[in-house]
Order: sequence, then C-alpha cells, then structure tokens
Amino acid sequence: MMLVNRVRQERERRGWSQGELAERIGVSRPTVRLVEEEKVVPSTLVALRLAAVFHLRVEELFRDSANSVGQCAIATDDGIRVGDTVILTTSPVGLVAHPYRMTGGSAVLPQLLGRVTDSANEGKVQVEASPYRRPLDAVAIAGCDPALQLIAESSQTVGAAVFWRNEDNAHAAQLLRRGLVQAAAVHLPPGESADALMEGLDVAIEKIHFASWDLGWLLRRGNPTGFRGVRDLANDRFRVVNRKPGAGTRRVLDRLLTDAGINPLDVSGYSWEVDSHYEVGWAIQNGLADVGLAVSSVSRPLSLDFLPISREQCQLWIAKDELSRRVVGDIFSQLSTSAFRWDLSTYGDYDVSRTGQLL
Repeated sequence: MMLVNRVRQERERRGWSQGELAERIGVSRPTVRLVEEEKVVPSTLVALRLAAVFHLRVEELFRDSANSVGQCAIATDDGIRVGDTVILTTSPVGLVAHPYRMTGGSAVLPQLLGRVTDSANEGKVQVEASPYRRPLDAVAIAGCDPALQLIAESSQTVGAAVFWRNEDNAHAAQLLRRGLVQAAAVHLPPGESADALMEGLDVAIEKIHFASWDLGWLLRRGNPTGFRGVRDLANDRFRVVNRKPGAGTRRVLDRLLTDAGINPLDVSGYSWEVDSHYEVGWAIQNGLADVGLAVSSVSRPLSLDFLPISREQCQLWIAKDELSRRVVGDIFSQLSTSAFRWDLSTYGDYDVSRTGQLL
C-alpha cells in the first residue's frame, strides 16, 4: 500500500521546520522527512499525532493512492456540479476545489485537476483526483485585473506558486471572507468606499497597494463608429458588452447611465454579461460589440482604442495570518522591487509608484 499525504504542505503552512514538527509529535527529524517524502508509512500513533497537531482528521492528511475516488474538497462555488473539472489547492480551511476555466485565470506551475463525482453536505463535494500528484500548495489570489498574472509568473523566482482566480470585486471579497483564498484584489473608483466589500470579513487583513490605472471605454481601432461617450448609448447604433453584477465596472456603467438619464433596458447589449476585462475587449475586437468598459491595460494587447473615464486604484487584501508565513511574505514583498514594477508598467498603463506599499 502507498499513502500520499499533505504533511509537508501543512508543516510549511505553519512555518515549522522538520525538526520543530518532529519535536511536537515526539519522533526524529529523519522520520518526518521520510513521511513527507512518502518513503515510509507512519504508524497509527504517529499518524494520529500528526493529525492532531495540524487539527485535521487522519483521512484528510493521508490517502491511499490506490483509491483516489472520494477525496473531499471544499466547493468554492454554488455553481460547481457533478462532472465538472476543478483545480485543487490548499488553503487556510483545507483543500479547495476551484472551477476550471479555459480563460480568465491561470496558474503558472502544474496544478492538480480533479473531477467532481458527487456532492456532499456543508458546501463540500467529492472529487476524483490523480493519486500521483499533490494538491497545489499555492497562494490563491482572487481578482479581475489581468496583471495579477504577473504575480503568478514572478512567484517562481521565490520558489512559490500563485494561482490567480479571475473573479469580480464582490466574489473575490467573498472568497477571502470564507478563507478559500489567501488574498483578494479589489479595485475602487475615486470616492468609492470598501465598507460594503468588507462587511462580514471577520479576519484581520493587511492591505497592499497594487497599482493605479484608468478605467474607460474600449473601442475598435480608429473608432469607426464615432463613439464619444455614455450618451451615445441611447442610440441603437452602439452595442455594449457588460460585466456581471458585483463587478466594479458594472457599477460604474450603471452610475454613468443613471447620471445621463438613460434606462439600462434601453441600451443595446446591456444584458450581455461576460466574466473578465479581456472578454470585454475580445467581444469588441471580434465585432460582437461596439463598446464596453474595461481597464486600460486590455487595449494594448488587443489593439483597441481607449477613452479614459476615471482613475482607479487596486488593493490587495491579504489575511494577516497568511502574510506571516514566509512563503506568502516572499511573494508579496517582491511587488515593491524595481524588477516587478518595471514588468507591471510595461504590461499596461499602470501607475506603479506605490506598488507594494502597505496601506
């Protein structure tokens, strides 16, 4: 019999050395090393001690590789259904199943894919996963700015893995609130308070300034339709592509329409909702829409024109307990380096003068 285990991930999550863990459970350091490398099967007593010190059940810490069906994972979305493919990562609350999407979010390092085989109570699902790979011990960031991918890419330099999950402001804050991600990226228009997003957030967090950017209208190159501003949306000539409720850009569009005295139901395309800034740009690039709101960084790689509306700032909200972990601290400390700021500034129209600063 071969057992796969999460001992190394759980130890490193707490910042313990192999020697510290060995002392806590009353064994030698080489014993811990052999267990982590899955070269020995621990005794029942050692397995019970390991589970107790990590505050986990034995079956959550160890699994028979010959039977990969029935591994329990926390479902992050009500929308996850039996048969769905998911990405598994570890988190402060245990194993998490993230919806697998072909666009709008990625992880740089190989991740563990699984298939949902059954639903369970209390927000959990049963997942069939490979017995030969471990769940990705990654720092999961939820947010919708495309440049979050740079954090994932640069994390390799500090020997860490970052999983970027593309979500709007409201959902990113909700995932952080539930402990399903370690960080949330939220962007706020001038004068907008974060109080509503922080409601119910009962964990202590640190806020780090990520960047400032322009939010505005994306248009096809050369603006062939002659779009000038929000009042043109009262004219059926212009088809808009929208973001889903909960997205910051959706709130901005609704406010602009209200100020202009335009009923959203009279706007062509208002009900067409997409998940990301890039999808807004893709729809316009491919002639499926004439105009949409997005961050300015999308315009450059998609060769689109951009009409700015307002300046926004993006903050990274990170659980303090997680930030105290060495690997998490290393990931976010690199944001203030000249190398990362250079990459971010060339990625798009970002103001990086305060990138990495604690707020």
